[in-house]
Amino acid sequence: MQVLSRLIIAFAAIGLLFPHATARGEDSAGRIAGRIVDAVNGLGLRRTHVVLRPAEGGLSAIGVRTDERGMFEIREIPPGRYSFLAELDGYLPGTTAYRGAYRIPEVITVGGAAELTGLEIRMSKWATIAGRIRYDDADPASSMLMQAWREQSWRGRRGYIVAAAARTDDRGEYRIYGLQPGSYLIAAVYDRTVPVPNLTEQPRLDASGLPIPPEGFTTTFFPNSIKLSDAVPLKLGHGSEITGIDIYLTPVRQLNIRGVVIDGVANAIVKSPVLTIERDAADGSSGVPLQVPLLTDPQGNFELRGVPPGSYMLYAESVSSGIRIGVNYPLTVGSADVVNLKLVMRPAGLFPVTIKSDLGPEEARHLRLLFEPRSARGQVIREQADLRAKVSLMPDETYDVTVDNLPEDYYLKSLTIDGHEIGLLHGAAANAASPLVIELEKKGGRVHGRAVTESGQDVLTGANLMLIPDSQKLADYRDGFSDELGYYQFRGVPPGKYTLVSWLDEPPCDVWRNRGCAAYGQPVAVGEGETVNTVLRYKPPASN
Repeated sequence: MQVLSRLIIAFAAIGLLFPHATARGEDSAGRIAGRIVDAVNGLGLRRTHVVLRPAEGGLSAIGVRTDERGMFEIREIPPGRYSFLAELDGYLPGTTAYRGAYRIPEVITVGGAAELTGLEIRMSKWATIAGRIRYDDADPASSMLMQAWREQSWRGRRGYIVAAAARTDDRGEYRIYGLQPGSYLIAAVYDRTVPVPNLTEQPRLDASGLPIPPEGFTTTFFPNSIKLSDAVPLKLGHGSEITGIDIYLTPVRQLNIRGVVIDGVANAIVKSPVLTIERDAADGSSGVPLQVPLLTDPQGNFELRGVPPGSYMLYAESVSSGIRIGVNYPLTVGSADVVNLKLVMRPAGLFPVTIKSDLGPEEARHLRLLFEPRSARGQVIREQADLRAKVSLMPDETYDVTVDNLPEDYYLKSLTIDGHEIGLLHGAAANAASPLVIELEKKGGRVHGRAVTESGQDVLTGANLMLIPDSQKLADYRDGFSDELGYYQFRGVPPGKYTLVSWLDEPPCDVWRNRGCAAYGQPVAVGEGETVNTVLRYKPPASN
């Protein structure tokens, strides 16, 4: 329904967007004109490259550059669907256009001799982080790979992604630019390779002729920690420039991990395992990969070399006899090598599921069960639902359970096993005799109203909205948008307390964990079958 509503609103808005359209036919070309401005001071930005990107096949991108006042005009636009992109050095890409108080949809339809003028695209400056990397003796570390890691939260899944990277120059200095607002972890990645192949490096000897435990450099997080849990995040706003983010690389003990990966279905050693090691994030999210060499022999023995002490997760996944198998193995590396490690990849297990509702078999057939792993590496399981089903789940994963394509005003009321309500489903419980009972209820609440600007004088069009539940259950979240008149509606809302938040481009808070959202939203309480009317004032993120 939401997709259909978006299409209806988009087509309804065409008359508002193109008031000067004539009846010259679909083969006529269109025209779009406007101005590119700095989002803070409103000054026009010259030399900005403005591009209309086709949103359908058979069309080509069309671009122009702004004049000294930031004005642009794109003429002779073939009929079709397009999106905006504005690019200028020093600024984040601009993709959102406004016409007065109206926020233009992300994709617009150009037809006939339509003219869309008076547009404004507001661009924000990018953020920058700079510093210097030195070894423990203060010598500069040149050609060192620097990475800016950003924590990513999407629904119940959390992990880290590389947002940007750079290398140090001959003085050990670096500068990472083009960053969006947000929090980042800065890492100096020691990725030097051996100078020649098949190198055997001899250990150094102490005064007594005994081997000295090997030491070396490894990935180090600001401020000078090899542990992900001790890394200090840096918070950036639009146009922020943080300098002096210096890191000293200190030699640490380097250890080896040796073992085998076993196919749990065939009960055999995997000869060429694909193995990944990540620093443990300690909060259940996926961590940052550790870049160390993986060596294997013909018998399937593996060795991870140069691993510093710390907590890690080892991941291996494969397919055996057409069955997906895998293992997520937590490991702590101390002061000695890890040897004779056996990683057993176990197969997915079948979990019985029963749907409890007043829906008939034909109605239930349209439902889709979603089992969404908390691990960022896991695969989302989608199954067509009937009144009884069996779902294949990986044993080392933890899943959120949601239901798509619910009829209007229905919601997921409870998840129970043996009569006990659960919040998350553990794949290790697969093959159990007792089913997961998914109870659906048709007395969901409704929340509707109008989104307005902070002053309350104008409606807020095209805004993203989310009802964030205090329960933190993934199935209780509801998202939507405001139409061209600022109206919105949520149906099938489970009873409970919520925070209603709106935003234009980037969420102002961590919506999937409800961190800091109270400052940008408003509380909403919904009872069973209750209709709640609200007026939501948009609160822009605080500038930094």
